[in-house]
Amino acid sequence: MGKVFDVAIVSRLVPYKGVLEALEALRLVRRRLRVAVVGDGPLRDAVRSLAESLDHSASLFFRVPEEEKRRILAQSVYYLHLSTAEGFSISTLEAIALGAYPIVLANEYNAAVELIKSLEYGTAVSSLREAAEIIESGEAPEPPTAPLFRYHIKSAVDHYEKILKEFG
Repeated sequence: MGKVFDVAIVSRLVPYKGVLEALEALRLVRRRLRVAVVGDGPLRDAVRSLAESLDHSASLFFRVPEEEKRRILAQSVYYLHLSTAEGFSISTLEAIALGAYPIVLANEYNAAVELIKSLEYGTAVSSLREAAEIIESGEAPEPPTAPLFRYHIKSAVDHYEKILKEFG
């Protein structure tokens, strides 16, 4: 059975989370997508306007319970997360555990990059075009199960210690 959504974007709707950029990346995808945007925040109206302007079917979910967020992730092929700064990315870990292939922004302030490297599942992209090409392909590998059990809080602690040393 197929998934309900091709792409899920789950995030607080604030500028540094990259939700508007994620939607712009989807504009570059030629095939028609079913997109879920989950979250709320000050960019709510801008997100709505941009999502409605796309040539895709966009479903917007503002202020949903955690269980609903997880249901949407489980029903999504890709999880698109283009945050410019991210601590421990719980939503990326949830997406992986629920079977959505993560596409995250590659930069030194995004802990989601370390998470997908540690789990050997997902892609860190440097551009909107690169994200669009992955989604355009429609080929997302099956999620790993064993690496999820190996992942533990030590990786997050190590990451925060590194940041504290850099800025401390």
